[in-house]
Amino acid sequence: MVTEEALDVIGHYPWPGNVRELRNVLERGFYLAPRGSQEPVRLVAMPQQSEASQAAKAPDFDENLSYRANKEKFEGDFERRYLTWLMDRSQGNISRAAREADMDRKYLHKLLKKHNIVS
Repeated sequence: MVTEEALDVIGHYPWPGNVRELRNVLERGFYLAPRGSQEPVRLVAMPQQSEASQAAKAPDFDENLSYRANKEKFEGDFERRYLTWLMDRSQGNISRAAREADMDRKYLHKLLKKHNIVS
């Protein structure tokens, strides 16, 4: 499910990258949505949005952590969600998942092990 606000933005954006750009934006919204949540997918940032609008939708950062620590936290969360989604999509087949993600199979296996994701 997608929010009304997101649908409005999607409908009024010129999409210079055509369908590929639209697909990328929708996939990004899916990846950033809380796993297993019943909440609708929200657009985090569109290319035409103002900086103030983007800042209002920015994720909460831990002000007690450094830039590097915050970045690692968000990257780790993204990796776990993406890998879980990817393995579900490929029905646990690592070779197929690696092809779909355009990544080396051994590297994918290393990431799955790092995040304790059973294949």
